[in-house]
Amino acid sequence: MSMFSWRFCTRVGLVLALAAGLSGPARADDPASPTPAIEEQASAQAQKSEPSEKPASKGMPSLMTLVPDLTPVSDYRGDLWNRAALFGDAFGKRQELYEKGIALDFMLTQVPQGVVSGGKDTVWKYGASADYYLFLDSGRLDLWPGGLLGIHAETKFGRSLNLASGAISPVNADYLWPSPGQKDETFLSEYYLYQGLTENLAMVLGRLNWVGIADRNRFANNERTQFLNMSLRNTTLLGAFFPLTAHGVGLAYQPLPNVEVTTFAVSVNDEPGVYGSPGGLFSEVSAGAEIDISWKLSDLPGAVRPGFAYGTEDPAALDNGHLVLDKLLGLSIPRKNSNWIVNFNFEQYIYMPEHQPPEINLDFFGHDRLPLQDAGPRTADFDFNPEGVGVFFRFAYTPEDRNPWNMFVSGGVGGRGVIPGRPNDRYGLGFYSLIVSGDLRNQLILGRLDTEWGMEVFYNIAITPWLQLTPDLQYIQSGRPRVDDAVVLGFRVQTYF
Repeated sequence: MSMFSWRFCTRVGLVLALAAGLSGPARADDPASPTPAIEEQASAQAQKSEPSEKPASKGMPSLMTLVPDLTPVSDYRGDLWNRAALFGDAFGKRQELYEKGIALDFMLTQVPQGVVSGGKDTVWKYGASADYYLFLDSGRLDLWPGGLLGIHAETKFGRSLNLASGAISPVNADYLWPSPGQKDETFLSEYYLYQGLTENLAMVLGRLNWVGIADRNRFANNERTQFLNMSLRNTTLLGAFFPLTAHGVGLAYQPLPNVEVTTFAVSVNDEPGVYGSPGGLFSEVSAGAEIDISWKLSDLPGAVRPGFAYGTEDPAALDNGHLVLDKLLGLSIPRKNSNWIVNFNFEQYIYMPEHQPPEINLDFFGHDRLPLQDAGPRTADFDFNPEGVGVFFRFAYTPEDRNPWNMFVSGGVGGRGVIPGRPNDRYGLGFYSLIVSGDLRNQLILGRLDTEWGMEVFYNIAITPWLQLTPDLQYIQSGRPRVDDAVVLGFRVQTYF
């Protein structure tokens, strides 16, 4: 599962220095030229991002330099208790490779989890996944300016409780990738190119986790350090429009410092764990757009992201008695033409500690984002979640006549740090509801469907930055008929190597 694809939307484009690299040097009297303050901020940010000597290059703009958290780890150095990865710098070679434009990362996520009450079966399962990442920075490698190639492979082994829980929403989202089946497998899930085009326009092209792009949230996101339940990571209804990973293209344009518009087109013929695009690349398409509007309320950052998507793939027909079997059992059934969804995503910090550093965290365009931490591990997930507490909310609507659950709501509170001496711990309490369609509630085969709702609470203990333990508790009233309310207890162990 992609951990970093959401950064396409929040960190795309290029700072003015990159625009100069693509279009020639900016004139001193050009109003689009960087101000001295911005230049000083960018210089300070570059020094902070580059932990050691700046890599030699031909002056080409580098995404690893401008946006270090496009890769999982940007600084491997430090002692065993404070560095970002277990193997660290590997005698200086790993950091040297990174500074030359090559990043290699490996992560293991283990989830022992049990249905302790209700559900379909009171049983414990152990599921695990390994992620392998390779990133190549075209600027640092002196190939072309402003490009970053990413490759992400995954191995899954063990089993999950996603069926035993009896819930519609998977209780262990980590186990869905590279495909949701109960089998051991390895698959090249993602391969893509990030590319800056102009000073306020950028592109991503390739196979990615597009739901991770379209539905990011600081307090309930795809990061494997937050919620386990799929409905508290993303809007579940988006699964009807986007495969787990799929080929596609996206463009992001920033007309204003606090406004970003993202458009995308995705091939929905792609199947999880299958190479190529069965049925033909882009023969069925989901396309849409999202607007990202950010602000600061009394210096506390927030954002709202309304979005819309249209899919040409046919959802299940109204008069089909086998309607939900396609979703639950993966069967191929007759469908009705097209589908659409409106999605709304909100986040707002309500508290941040006063010791937050004053430095500016520039995005590609040179605009002020969130402050980086003064010290500590330089990893993408820590930078994305500065210390503080915030609230989140999601809402989605799809047509009743073609989706068995046609509305979705989730919300809660989450954060990182705040507790004295525990700056890297994360925590969250969330609620979700999949609201049943009035048109498609009664099924001939499965019986009467219902609205599903659930709650989850977790506390992510950062034993070290590279070793994290997360106790997790879920309570779910299933939307499936004849399934008892489930209590699910789990423990996630995450290791960065």
